[in-house]
Amino acid sequence: MVRERRFVIELNFYMHPIALLFISAGVTGLAFLVALILEKWTWRHWVKRLSLRFQPKAYPEWFIRLFSLIAIGYIIYYLVWRLSTFNGQALWFSWLLWTTEVYGFISFLFYAYMTWAPKREEPKTAPPGLGVAILVPTKGEPLDVLRATLIGCNAVAYPHQTLILDDSARAE
Repeated sequence: MVRERRFVIELNFYMHPIALLFISAGVTGLAFLVALILEKWTWRHWVKRLSLRFQPKAYPEWFIRLFSLIAIGYIIYYLVWRLSTFNGQALWFSWLLWTTEVYGFISFLFYAYMTWAPKREEPKTAPPGLGVAILVPTKGEPLDVLRATLIGCNAVAYPHQTLILDDSARAE
């Protein structure tokens, strides 16, 4: 009687953490490259994008408060649940990990407090006859980058004078 041998390759990532590290890094890198290609990413693309007056999206205060309350409730539930998952053989390490998670929760509470009701102040007008000087030091930067910087300088509403400090001795 002839026995049939089968060769099975078993991938047990819990036994091979280094293999898991390389696979996850490779998948993350591949996803990043695909995202860059789909976005048609070049540094010139981003310079053109950022040279416009960029204003980040402001979420309504009710949304920030609702999100903060949901997150606080979830984190409290998580911290209580984590107490039941302590490892009896490494109790000191479990307590250490739990206290770092509590520290993160306290940091989030401070962040939620600061964003609960942000103060929105109107920009102050410049006193007549006063202004500022904007100094732009450069040494061999590409002209696209310098152009984007100068566009941003021209968008300043405060009375100003823009000076380019060029150390590269180029003709432009």
